[in-house]
Amino acid sequence: MILLHYLTLVFLPTASAQYYQNVSHLYKSLLVNYNKHLPPRRNLSSPVHVWLKFQLLSIEEVDVIREVFVSNILVTFCWEDHHINWNSSEYANLTHLRFPRSNVWTPDIVIQNSVDHVPYLGSSEYLVTIDTNGYAFMALEIKASTLCFVKVDRFPFDTQKCTIMFASDHYTRKELQIKQLQVGGYNFAEIGPWYVVKTTNRSGVELSEMFGEDIDFYSVTLTVKRHSLLYVLNLFIPILVISTVSPFVFVVNSESGEKLSISVTLFLSFTVFASTLSSLLPQTSSSTSLLSVFVCLQLLLSGLYVICCVLIQRVSFMNKHNRVTAVLAKLVCSKPQDLCKEGEESNDTEPTKLCDFKDLSARLDRVMFAIAWILHLVHTVGTVKYITS
Repeated sequence: MILLHYLTLVFLPTASAQYYQNVSHLYKSLLVNYNKHLPPRRNLSSPVHVWLKFQLLSIEEVDVIREVFVSNILVTFCWEDHHINWNSSEYANLTHLRFPRSNVWTPDIVIQNSVDHVPYLGSSEYLVTIDTNGYAFMALEIKASTLCFVKVDRFPFDTQKCTIMFASDHYTRKELQIKQLQVGGYNFAEIGPWYVVKTTNRSGVELSEMFGEDIDFYSVTLTVKRHSLLYVLNLFIPILVISTVSPFVFVVNSESGEKLSISVTLFLSFTVFASTLSSLLPQTSSSTSLLSVFVCLQLLLSGLYVICCVLIQRVSFMNKHNRVTAVLAKLVCSKPQDLCKEGEESNDTEPTKLCDFKDLSARLDRVMFAIAWILHLVHTVGTVKYITS
C-alpha cells in the first residue's frame, strides 16, 4: 500500500488550477498546533513505519589505506503522517504539498558506521512531499564515508565487502521501524577502479540482536571488486618478469664482470616494488597481501643470489684451493676425468689435483641456476594460482 502511494506521489501530476490564496491558507491550517518533535501518529504507542529505498549512484573511493568506503547514494524515506491530510476537492484538486524539512517531522535516521560526524542525513533545506492522505516521502542525495574492513590478501584481484548501516538516532524499535522498499544501483556509474558485484541487505531483529540494542537497524552491504588491469600491467607483470629473470644471473660468465652488477640491480628492483606495495596497502589490515609476501621472499632470494654471485666470482679468480673450495670441487666435479694425478701415476704419495677454478665456478653456476629456477617455479606458480583464483 505504501509503495502504491509512493508511486502516486512521484508520477501523478497536480492540477493546474491551484490558487495561491488557497494553498497559503492550507499550509497555515495544516501546521497549526503541529508538533514536529512528536512522531506523526494519533496513537503514540504504535511505531512509525519508515520505508527506505537505497540507490547507489557512484563509488567515489575505496581507501584501503584508511579503510574507508566513500560513495554517493540516494536514499528515499517514505512514511505516513497522521496529522497532515486534506480534501483535495476543497483546494482546487491540490494533490500534494512540499514542506521544508525543518517544519515537519522527519525520521532521525543516520548512518551508524560513518567516519564523519553527520547528525542527520542531508540538510534541513530538503523538501518533504506529502499527499492528501498524509503519505510523505523525502529523497536525500548523500556522500557517505563509512568504515570498511578491507582484506588485501588477493591484491590486486581483491574483492571487498563494505556495509552502510542505517538506524534511528533516538527512537527505539517500539517507536520507529525501518522497512525495505527497494535496494539497487539503478543509475550506478562505474567511475574509478571499483565496480559492484553484488548488493545485499539486512534489517530488523537480526541486526538488533547482533548489536544488543533496542534500535531498528538496516544495512546494505556492497560487494565491490577492483579493476585490476592497471595493477597487472604496471605492477604484477613486471614483478613476475623480474623474478623470472633473477635465476639467470648464474648463466652470466664470471669473467665478464657483469654477474655481480646484474644481481645487485635485480635486488634493488625488488626493494622498489616492496616500497611501492607498502604505499598501496593498509598498515593495520588484518590480512597480508600475498603479493607483498611474494616480493619479500624474492627480495630475500635476490639477496642470497648476490652473496652466491660474490662467492662464485671470487672462486673463479682464485689460484689455490682451500678447505672449502676443495670440498666444493669434490662435490661438484663428480666425473672421473675431473680428478687427475699430479706427477707420475705410479707415485701414490703425490697429491690429487682438483679441477681448475674456472670449471668449478661454472659448475657452481649450473647448480645454483637449477636450485634458483626450482624455487622460482614453486613460489611463483603457488602465488599466482592463489591470487587469481
